[in-house]
Parts: sequence; C-alpha cells; structure tokens
Amino acid sequence: MKKILLSLLFLTVTASVFAQNTDEQQAVDLFQKGKLTEAVTAFEKILAAKPNHLNAINALGMIYLELGKNSEAYSISSKGLTLYPKDDNVTINKARAAVKIGKTDEAIALMDVCIGRDAGFFMPYHIKGTALDAQNRVQLAIGMYSKAIQLNPNFPNAYLERGNDFAAISRYPQAIADYDKVLSLTPQSNEAYNMRGVANYQLEKYDHAIADYTKAIALGNFNALTNRGVLYLDLNKIDLAKADFNKAINLNPKQADDAYYNLADVLNKEKQPNEALINIDKAIVLQPKSALYHAMRANILLSLNKDIEALAATGQVLLLEPKNRDGFIFKATALSNLKRYEEAVKTMTSGINEHPDFYLMYSLRAFIYKQMGKIDLANIDNAKAKELGVKN
Repeated sequence: MKKILLSLLFLTVTASVFAQNTDEQQAVDLFQKGKLTEAVTAFEKILAAKPNHLNAINALGMIYLELGKNSEAYSISSKGLTLYPKDDNVTINKARAAVKIGKTDEAIALMDVCIGRDAGFFMPYHIKGTALDAQNRVQLAIGMYSKAIQLNPNFPNAYLERGNDFAAISRYPQAIADYDKVLSLTPQSNEAYNMRGVANYQLEKYDHAIADYTKAIALGNFNALTNRGVLYLDLNKIDLAKADFNKAINLNPKQADDAYYNLADVLNKEKQPNEALINIDKAIVLQPKSALYHAMRANILLSLNKDIEALAATGQVLLLEPKNRDGFIFKATALSNLKRYEEAVKTMTSGINEHPDFYLMYSLRAFIYKQMGKIDLANIDNAKAKELGVKN
C-alpha cells in the first residue's frame, strides 16, 4: 500500500526517492534546511518545466499549507486531482486545504472517497475529523479520530485532536489521557502540555496546570503564557498574571490578542481604565470581529464616563453577536447614563426576551424604571431578579 505523503516529513526520509535531477535535489535540500519560501520557488520551477510532476504538486500543496497559503494549496491540489484523480496524497492535500478555507463539506466528501478506496488507511479519518470539528460536530469528529487511532495507534495528531474535543465537551479525564499519549509519542509537544494544562485547570488541579503551562512555555508555546496568567488571576497572584500577559505580548505581539484582553481586564479592575483601553484596542486590531473584545471596550468606556463611545462599542457587540448578554447590558447602561431611559428600557426588554432566566437583566431594568420614577415596575423586576438569583 503506497501512502507516502502523510506530512512534510516525507521529504526528509529519503531525498533520493524524490530527486531525479539537480533541480529536484535542490528543492528537497531547501526544504530540509527549513527554507520553505525558497523551496516553493524551486518546486514551482520544476512544475513549470514539467506540469504533470506529481511529487512537485504534492510538495507544493503541503508546503503552501505549512506557510498558511491555504488558497494556493487548494488550487495546486485541485490541479493535481484533475491530473491524478485516484491519488490519495493529492486528495488529502486538497481536503486539508478545503478545511482551512471553509469548504468543509467538500473536505468530508474527498475523505469519503479515500476511505472508499482504502478503508484501512488512517489519514482520511483524521482529516475528516478536522472537517467535522470545523462544523462543530464534535462527537462525530471524536469517532473519526478514534478510527484513525485504531488503524494507527502511534499517530500523535489524532490523540491531540481527540483530546481537544474531549476537553471541549468537558470530558477532562479522557482529554488528559489523550494528551498523556501524545507526550509518550512526542515528548516535546508543547501543545499537548498546554492543552493538558487547560484540562487540569478545569479540574482545579492548579499545581499540575502550572507545571504543564510552564513546560509548554519552555518549549515555545506562548499561548501557555496567557493561560498561566489566567490561572494566576484565579489564585489572586496579580503581579505574576500581569507578568505573563506582558511577556506573551512582548514575545509575539501579532498573536497576543488574548493577552491584551486579559491585561485590559486586570487594569480596568485596578482602576486604570486609560491603560486598559489602550490594551483592548490592540486586541481589537488583531481580532476585529470578537464580540468579547468589543464588550470589554464598552465596559472600559463606561468606567471612563464616555457613554457615547460606549454606546457605539455596544453597537459593534450586537452587530457581531445579536444575542450577546453584555451587549444588551452595556448598551442599556450607556443609554441610561445619557438619560435616554425609554431606549434603555427597550434594550433591556429585548435582552430579557433573549435571556429570560438571567437575573441581572431584570435588576438593570428595575434600576432604569426607578430612574424614571416607575417604582411599581421596578419592584416587579427586582422581585423577579431576586427569584432568579436564588435559583442560580
């Protein structure tokens, strides 16, 4: 059974299998040295001379994926599949790229074709699992990863992805077991340490979580810095938390939106809203479509008495997530501060319609009614808030 191109590692196994001339040898050598951009140029040159060169097509598809050039990976793999419709490696590359660009149904269909050709090959089950994950069909994805593991018990990625799914549905002991397996196969997996830290954190095994995050950080996983910072916040170790957030920002500022967000939260609670605003604005630059970040910005603006700006920020929250609880609450607060009480009541009523069991909605509407002098309505809402608060 010929299944060569399971990952970029195929190029490191034996260059002689691939390389038939100087150009091909040079392309392989560039990859082996980690010069992926130069390797792309070299493989593209090969393909220009030989448009049907299967290995060059596969190599380019995988290197494009490694470089985050997902559309290019999809395009070259589509070309390859036209030329070689029964090649599993080309099919897998196209499916991986399809997941990255949101064509998950196509990815699933491609992997079903592979499985139909060879039900004993583990990789299509793994890729299909990632497509199902992208569709939030977690239980089905777990089944696919489990099948991949059954066929290849030494494939760490399937354990990692299945562990992440177990964590997503709060099955933390099972997640930890999968992360343990990943680490037995690949002891330097910083992501397995990071995610095992997350699972231990959820189980309130804080010492274990800190140890896992610290190991992940030592191996270069900077997301673990933010995760450890959040844990330190829970332990009221504020200075350690801030140090982790700042280090995450300094080490990787272009991917530190979570660190900026958490640092903003800490600074706002420490009555430093101007500094908090600077940090949440940086988070929003990195992730402009995060309703969570815009809600934090609205909250900070409210603390600065910038109610008009806060109102605009809540507009962004509700545009991104029309049912967002904080969006309703902060919008009504801003409107109330601006003495636009009728609009504030209307906003809270909409919020209550979406979240009828959330006591704070009624408390805030009661406050607004009281500001309007509608004491009877305020008393009704306060009673409802108290009833729900006791239930919760």
